Amino acid sequence: MIEQKSGYQEEYLGKPAIFSIPSLKLEDVEYEINNFLIENYGHAWSQTPNINGVWMGRPDGEYTKIEISFVGKEKIPALKRFLAQIAEKIGEECIYLLTGADSWYIYPPK
Repeated sequence: MIEQKSGYQEEYLGKPAIFSIPSLKLEDVEYEINNFLIENYGHAWSQTPNINGVWMGRPDGEYTKIEISFVGKEKIPALKRFLAQIAEKIGEECIYLLTGADSWYIYPPK
């Protein structure tokens, strides 16, 4: 809901959720990620391409940072399950996820 303030308008989007996907592997799952985020969080996402990454202590190429915002902690488990599936699909050990003030490594199920 957009609120009128003195001299501006604002709309609260909630807390951010940010995760990174290796840029070379994003092409394989980009459509799936976009559809999941729009369907479950109601809006598109922003991405920042070409971030050089150091993954688990070693240089590891370029990453694409994907960011969304949503209200309610109850939406976090679905995102974690989805990212676990994406990690498995693209052959990654895990995916780094930042939700509000918390950060996680999300691994596929064993």
